[in-house]
Amino acid sequence: MNVLRTAEEIGLMQVGLNVAELLSSEELRNKVGAAMPLPSIKLKDNVEKMVAWIAELGKSKLMFLTPEIALFDIIPKYIADAEVIVLVPCSMDDEVKGRLAENIPANVTVSLLNEPYFPDEFIPSNGVIVACGYMANGRLMVLPETYRMIEHYKDFYGKFVFLPYVKIDEFIKYEEWIEINPDKFNLIWRDAE
Repeated sequence: MNVLRTAEEIGLMQVGLNVAELLSSEELRNKVGAAMPLPSIKLKDNVEKMVAWIAELGKSKLMFLTPEIALFDIIPKYIADAEVIVLVPCSMDDEVKGRLAENIPANVTVSLLNEPYFPDEFIPSNGVIVACGYMANGRLMVLPETYRMIEHYKDFYGKFVFLPYVKIDEFIKYEEWIEINPDKFNLIWRDAE
């Protein structure tokens, strides 16, 4: 199991939720823990809080740089007219895109948009860009594809937010993860456990 490749298909939040439920397996903890920080069981509650927090921004178009299936499933509860856009990295192969499309919940409008394109009618008054990763001693960490997309879409004048699926107190950089300057974001959700 390549946990980071799985995150490309279902998002960091859903991978975290899946892992949090299986933490009783030492073998799984070691395997997943080598690639990404392990979340606490509180991630499930935090996912709901994150969606409520995004809803407070008053935007109906949400562009995600990772396919956060766990968040998408809850969005209609807080944003009735939500339109979710998932940016698909230019490096993602067709088979993975197909699995990503199959994982999207039916209760919310989600469209896939290939990087480097920009969604139609996505403006600061109605849109927000959401990036996900983890926090390590206050430092923001993202996957390489997310980092590239943040740089590509940095000229968006609307809200650009960061959602950490986990917060750890020491700085640990996992292989493949890249630190990103917090100044890239207007808002950072800081209630991570």
